[in-house]
Amino acid sequence: MKMTLTISDHEKAEALAQFCKRVTFDDAYRRAHGETEEERKKMAYRILGALSIVETCLADAGFSPR
Repeated sequence: MKMTLTISDHEKAEALAQFCKRVTFDDAYRRAHGETEEERKKMAYRILGALSIVETCLADAGFSPR
């Protein structure tokens, strides 16, 4: 799937990059849904995978916090 995201505000792009960098497995797990612990773990890893893609795109655009 291909998506296009336009963030015209430099500060918002920077903030999103910082957010992506700081989200942990525990954060994702607490927000994941699933009927079993295993389903929640799988969903948490999917969330982190998706955030990793966003983080990479932001880094490619010059927003790569240290």
